[in-house]
Amino acid sequence: MQFDVAHFQWRRMWEREEFRGKVLEDLSDTLEPALLQGLISVARIQGGIGRPEPMSPTVGLVAEMMQVDPSRASRIVADIVSRGYVERGVAQDDARKSVLIVTPKGYGFLGEFMRSKWTLMMQAFEGWTEDEIETFSTLFQRYVRSIERVVQTP
Repeated sequence: MQFDVAHFQWRRMWEREEFRGKVLEDLSDTLEPALLQGLISVARIQGGIGRPEPMSPTVGLVAEMMQVDPSRASRIVADIVSRGYVERGVAQDDARKSVLIVTPKGYGFLGEFMRSKWTLMMQAFEGWTEDEIETFSTLFQRYVRSIERVVQTP
């Protein structure tokens, strides 16, 4: 029951965007959550983070990573392109294919975002040993994979 209460509290903070709001409050620009996730998704695909290897981001890959339909991903990408965080380029292997590239402005914003996020995370982990943080990280990743497996099983 203690886990259930803690999980509920964490989920409510996340749903109310209290943590994300705190992360974003002192940044140079404001991005609504979907746009932020779109920018992060392009950077992750480009860098191979959470994927087997780096790839050239496309709207389809952004849709897959964000777990949204391609038309929603297309609108998100169009918005972050119009704001100058991402630009469209041409694929090296197929000139008909459009790829997405994080711009210096996009990387600058992501750098601000990550510094702000990890400043707060380090405050949350204050008093924890390095081993405790590593154990928590390992167990939390395992928990998320297990929940994904459960919800995806018919």
